[in-house]
Amino acid sequence: MKVKAIFKAKISWWLFGPIYLLLAYPIYKGIQEEKWLIAIIMAATIALMLNLTLLTRYIVTLKDELFIQVGWFGGSKILISDIVSIEKTRIALASPAPSLDRIQINYGKYSSVIISPSDKLAFIKFLREINPNISLKSPLDEQIKK
Repeated sequence: MKVKAIFKAKISWWLFGPIYLLLAYPIYKGIQEEKWLIAIIMAATIALMLNLTLLTRYIVTLKDELFIQVGWFGGSKILISDIVSIEKTRIALASPAPSLDRIQINYGKYSSVIISPSDKLAFIKFLREINPNISLKSPLDEQIKK
């Protein structure tokens, strides 16, 4: 895949930090009490969650596709020409967005995806350079005009 731009995902550490700490305690106790299976399972769980958290990113390809990469697990592609609108959201649905500071991308007739690029405005401006027909819903339109 040839890349035009890569945008990292914003991460809400206040949300994930306590979860990681809660999962780290059984590792500590498992090692202390020599319960290795528990320690290994919990360490693997943290590694998987860190993978999903740290390696989520949004890639714009030379074919003008938005590739949403979620950790090592690949992701999905959206043609940027199919994007209809972008709006700010705080919906807490499961999505490739490790932050609650999110945007919803509506594409095609009824499809949408929720993501959390760390620099939302630069991300949106970049997409609109490729597809100027993308409409923005308040308050994003006001922020982009600045």
